[in-house]
Amino acid sequence: MAKKLCEVCRKNWASVPDRNRMGRPINRICTACHQDRLKEDIGNILQCMADVMKTETKKPPEGG
Repeated sequence: MAKKLCEVCRKNWASVPDRNRMGRPINRICTACHQDRLKEDIGNILQCMADVMKTETKKPPEGG
């Protein structure tokens, strides 16, 4: 089987399966594009955590 180019950037050789595709794990994206996706995921997770922390600190104390 011949090596394929990355489906995202079309610059590097595909070396990691695409997590957005179902089925057999075939190498479809390069490590650089995979790394960029992981960076975006971590950023989104941290943003969600920050939003949750803001809403928790704004709640009035219970009881009374």
